[in-house]
Amino acid sequence: MIDVIAEKLKEKRPEVDRFITSMAAKYQPPIYSSFDIRCNGHKAAVVDPNVFPAGFNNICLSGVRLAATLFLQIIHKRFGTETNTIAIYPEDHTKNRFYLENLYALQELIQGAGLNCLLASTNPSIESWPAELKTADDHKVTLHRLTAEDNRLSAAGREIDLILSNNDFSTGIPELLQNTSTPVVPTPQMGWHRRSKYNHFQKQKQVFKKLGELLDLDPWYLYPQTHEVSGVDFESKEGFEEIATTIDEIIAETGSRYRKLGADEPVKAFVKSDQGTYGMNVYPFSSGKEFLQLNRSRRDSMNRRKGGEKNTSVIVQEGVRTTNRVEDLIAEPVLYCLEQTPICGFLRTNKEQNDLENLNARGMAFTPENLCPLFIDQADKNVGSNLTQPQIEVYKLLATCGTIACGMEIKELNL
Repeated sequence: MIDVIAEKLKEKRPEVDRFITSMAAKYQPPIYSSFDIRCNGHKAAVVDPNVFPAGFNNICLSGVRLAATLFLQIIHKRFGTETNTIAIYPEDHTKNRFYLENLYALQELIQGAGLNCLLASTNPSIESWPAELKTADDHKVTLHRLTAEDNRLSAAGREIDLILSNNDFSTGIPELLQNTSTPVVPTPQMGWHRRSKYNHFQKQKQVFKKLGELLDLDPWYLYPQTHEVSGVDFESKEGFEEIATTIDEIIAETGSRYRKLGADEPVKAFVKSDQGTYGMNVYPFSSGKEFLQLNRSRRDSMNRRKGGEKNTSVIVQEGVRTTNRVEDLIAEPVLYCLEQTPICGFLRTNKEQNDLENLNARGMAFTPENLCPLFIDQADKNVGSNLTQPQIEVYKLLATCGTIACGMEIKELNL
C-alpha cells in the first residue's frame, strides 16, 4: 500500500503542494520539529512529534549545510534581517554528553547560517558561569547565564535578539522567559507541562482527513488510531480498566482492518504518557489483560514522566510495526523539519527491540546516510537499507502534515 500512496502523491503533487502551502499559511508551523515515523507496508504514520527536537548530532553534514540556508531565510522572514544574535536555551541535563553534542551541532548549524549563536541557560545547578562542558565527541560547549534587563534577555554581555528553545519545559516555564519582550521560539506554551499528545493526534487526524479527500485515500492509511484516558493513577490502578478496554478496542478494530486487506499483520496497542518525550513511558501490549497484569516495577516506571512529574493521563495508540531495515537491523525513520519543510533525518535502529516495540530506548543507534539530504535522490543514498525514494516522499509528506498539526496546536493556544 505504501507504493500506492507514493503513486497517488506523485500524480497529485501540484494539488498537494497547494494544500500544504495553504495550510502552512493558515497554521504557521513551529520553526523546527522532528517526527518518528513507522511504516509496515500497509500504512505509514507519525507516532511521535517533537517541537523541541534534540538529536541534531545524528544528521549528516550535507543536511546541516542545507538546513542552515533555509534557517537563515526563516529567521529573516519571521524576525527581520536585523536579527543577528540567537541564544539556544537548552535542557538542564548537562551530564548527558550526547545531548551536549546535539547542542554543539545545533550551534554549528546556526553559525553556519551566518548568525551569532551562544548557549544561554538558567540552570540552577551551575555554580560558576560561564560553564565549559565536554560533549560525547569531546567538543567543547560553553553555557552562559541568561539574564534580563528591562524585559530584554542578555547573555555573555550581549543582548539577545531571539531565543531558540531546545528545552521542552516539562516542569513549567522559567519566570525569566515568561516576562520578556525577547522572542522565544518555539513558544514555551508548547512545552510538555501543558501540551497534550492526544490533542496533537486529533489535529493530525483533521489534516489527514483533508489530505485523504485530495488523494482519494482513506486517512486510516496515514494516521495511527489514538484514544485518551485521563484520571489515571499508576499506584492505585485507577483508570486501569478503562485503559485495558481501550487497548482491546483498538486491537480489535485494527485487526479487523488488516483482515479486510488480507494482511496477516501482528497487532498491538501502545500505552504512552500524554505528556513527555525521550521515549519514556512507551510500552506495547497485546491485550488489555496483559496491561492489567503490569508488575509493580513497570507501574512505578509509568507513574512518572520526564522531570519527575506524576503521570495522570495516557494515550492508547495503534501500534504500527516497522518494516524498515538497515542491513539486518530493525529501523524507523526520524525526520527533521524547518517550518513545513523536511530537511534531513536518520534511521533509528535498536538491536534490543523487535519491530513492534519502542526503538527510542536503550540500545538505539543512528544511521543518517539513508535520509540525508532528504530532497536529493542519489543512487547510492539507500545502500544498506530497504528505503526507496518513493517511500521517502511519503515520509516527508507525513512529517510536513505533522508540522501543520503542531501549527494548529499553537494557533489554538492563541499564541
